Amino acid sequence: GKGFIAATSISCKTAFKDLSPYSASKLAVRGLCHAAALDLGMHGITANSYSPGAINTALRE
Repeated sequence: GKGFIAATSISCKTAFKDLSPYSASKLAVRGLCHAAALDLGMHGITANSYSPGAINTALRE
């Protein structure tokens, strides 16, 4: 089938101090995917997003 997948972030589900613009942008992507799924599903087109959690890397230390 046809469709698309978008990466969001755990920050669209949980609030973090000093990250409101980032969280808002990721929540917007999640909302876009939800709305696109409703609009395009009848045409066999899927729209999904996923929100990976934190990954321990050197950047997070």
